[in-house]
Amino acid sequence: MINYYHILEYTTSELQSDGKPFAIVLYQDEERPSTLGGFILRNWEEVLCHRAPSEISVIRDFLSDVAHYSQAEEILSKGFFQHLGALSTGPIRTFVSGNCSLEDLDSLSNTFFGLATCGNPWQAFFDSVREDSWEISDTSGIPS
Repeated sequence: MINYYHILEYTTSELQSDGKPFAIVLYQDEERPSTLGGFILRNWEEVLCHRAPSEISVIRDFLSDVAHYSQAEEILSKGFFQHLGALSTGPIRTFVSGNCSLEDLDSLSNTFFGLATCGNPWQAFFDSVREDSWEISDTSGIPS
């Protein structure tokens, strides 16, 4: 199975060159209908410390969009995912994109998020943006 990913970062200004990675959006291309999934760094509000409530609201709105498109028809979710690759300005933008297996996301997460994996899969450090409730949830039910 091919998993395409976008690792997203948040920054307070378009002029700022360095943001903080905070989310992964996956698009799984399989024989069955493709699926979109969003994963946000656990304790993301602490990671993005000192953000104004309006900035936190922007991120929550984005997460609602990810959750919405994860339930949308395949053509809409694929279009949304492809659009994320073009995010290069604004507070939320694509930091890096590519494709790999779910297992390879362990090393990518460590590289881009600076996580000490200690044998834990990448999902241990992220919460899933759930499709059914549009809320952030625990990843314990995510297949690896």
